[in-house]
This record gives sequence, structure tokens and C-alpha cells, in this order.
Amino acid sequence: MDGQEEGLGSAHAALAAAYQALGQTEQATAELEKFLAIAESTNNLTAQGEACSNLGVIYNRQGDFTKAVKYFERAYELMRTLISSGEGTRKMVDSARVNLGMARGNSRMGSYLNVINFDVKALLLWKNRRVLPTAADGPGGGAGGAGAGVAQ
Repeated sequence: MDGQEEGLGSAHAALAAAYQALGQTEQATAELEKFLAIAESTNNLTAQGEACSNLGVIYNRQGDFTKAVKYFERAYELMRTLISSGEGTRKMVDSARVNLGMARGNSRMGSYLNVINFDVKALLLWKNRRVLPTAADGPGGGAGGAGAGVAQ
């Protein structure tokens, strides 16, 4: 039964790739979710990582960075698990790390651009002190509360 389920999972992955090529992301996402469910039921960590990575790519392209980060984080953890068990390669982990960093950066881009374009005081304050401003630093709360309290 395990071989049949994995074959079915591969079929869902192939359908997802075909839907992506046709630009039908909703159908591709549905097929990848099915692929992920089968990979989880068969405990196939490599397939889970592939499904999560592909879902992350789709959500990142759609601008849904919260979901993209969620799936890329999961893919990264799966790849780390694979490499620690001797099944994965360093290249897989590096790729997952880059995807995760890209999605996290995209998720914070709006706050960054807001500071650059509209809050020169907060930008200069950060530049001079190398700390992110807080609400007490001036009108508008500095960078709109983005990353408050995080030292750089």
C-alpha cells in the first residue's frame, strides 16, 4: 500500500507542476496540499520538503508572505532533519535557507519601504544609534512599529 500511496503522491506532484506551468495556481496549490498529505502519511520527509518548498514558492509569488514563510520554515526544518540523518545534502539545506530568507525579507519589505520613504527621522535615528526606534522616539512611532525592540 505504501508504494501505491507514494505513486499517488508523485501523480499529485506532477499535476501540480502541470497546473503551475499553465498558470493555474489555485489548482496547483490543491494538488500540492494532497501531495503533502500523502507524504506526511507515508512519512516521506523528502517529499514533504518538496511539497512545502513548492507551496512556499507559490505563496511567495502571490504576495502571501505569511504562508510562504510558514511553508519555507517547514521545508528548512525538514531538510535539516534529512541532513542530520544522513539522507539529505548540504545543497538542499542551503536552498531551503535561501528560500526562507527571501520570504522573510519579502514579508518585511513594506515596513522597510515605509521607513525609507516616509520616516526620515526614524531612519536617521537608526543609522546614528544602530537600534530600531520605538514609539517613544517621536511622532508616528518611528518605523510604524516594524521590528520594534530589535537591536541591529
